[in-house]
Amino acid sequence: MPKIRNPFRVLAAAAAFGLASTTPGTAQAALYDSFLPITDTRSAANFNFASTHTFDGSTGYFIMRDVESSVTPTWDMQISKVTDVKGPGQTRTTLVSAADWLTFTGYNSILPGDRAAVVGSSLQFIDVSTDTNTGRTETIYRVHTTTGALSVLADWSDFTAATGQTNLDIRSDSTFDAEGNMYIYDDVSDQVLKVDTVGNVSVYINSTDLQTATGASLTSYVSGGMAFDSEGNFFWGVSNSSFDASNPARGNVYKRAADGTLSKAIEQSDIVSVSRSDPFFGANFAAINDMIFASDGQMYFYDRANDALLRFDPLDPDATLERILNTQELLDGPMSSENINSFGVFEQTLTWVGFVRDEGVFSYTIPTPSTGLMLGLASVAALARRRRSTAR
Repeated sequence: MPKIRNPFRVLAAAAAFGLASTTPGTAQAALYDSFLPITDTRSAANFNFASTHTFDGSTGYFIMRDVESSVTPTWDMQISKVTDVKGPGQTRTTLVSAADWLTFTGYNSILPGDRAAVVGSSLQFIDVSTDTNTGRTETIYRVHTTTGALSVLADWSDFTAATGQTNLDIRSDSTFDAEGNMYIYDDVSDQVLKVDTVGNVSVYINSTDLQTATGASLTSYVSGGMAFDSEGNFFWGVSNSSFDASNPARGNVYKRAADGTLSKAIEQSDIVSVSRSDPFFGANFAAINDMIFASDGQMYFYDRANDALLRFDPLDPDATLERILNTQELLDGPMSSENINSFGVFEQTLTWVGFVRDEGVFSYTIPTPSTGLMLGLASVAALARRRRSTAR
């Protein structure tokens, strides 16, 4: 029997965030804006794409790239540091110049993972660039946030030792937990790896457990981002495509609870029914591009198949899943394209960049929930869960 859609889902989400309730599938008003122009995050025009970015208090870090190609005849990367973001003393400096990067790594380009973070006194990220002709392999780097000094936390030899493989393909999907441990995914051994704060690499989720969670044998078990919520639960996406739209293991968001329990957090059919704004021409599959938990405790993610920004409460994902921005609302705002590439969080705003040159960083202001509505959320969500359980 097909699952009946939950009529109380949008009501629960509206109560959680102080928004007026809407009919299912109706997008909220576009509330996003330009956050930082590209000129605030770069020192020269050839660094035209603010790729991976993160914030540590009022300080932002931006890994700049040349969007035209991954390798160009000229230096095409730098890491910028912006202090007092959006404040009266906002100042940009170059933390790592193109020359610094070339001197330390031997390369003039970079392909950073989805997520970077400040761990202790260093900015940490993974460069997933690979060049088998020169021996270049995926490496986790650290940059001292004051001096800009570069160092290596873990590299290819550490990853192969942990997986037992001689050949690896580390994907760009990456995230951090509350303790500063980093998580990456290897597409050859089909395992999620944990890299602790001193560089020890271990297997966090093995291939057997990933297959058990998805219920299928897939070419990739993580493709669409990874993220931890505030309770230590780990979420990851498995994107779908028009070539495999009917595969029930794809297009979903999965969860590994803090106690190790594996489950499917949100099904593709639920995602599509919310993200799809056009019932006739929208995609019938979900292609998750990136995901992140913001300061309100909610997960935000982008479905590039239907060009929509969505969010949900990790305590009750299906009941609170809602679309924040649809395709037209993304295009009606300052973006020249509807594509969201990677997320960040600054105080009460969700930030992101699109894979378009010279556009900078955009932001969505997270509504502040009212006390009264928050007190009523538990009963509304409980009612939604009861309705959903009887409708399955």
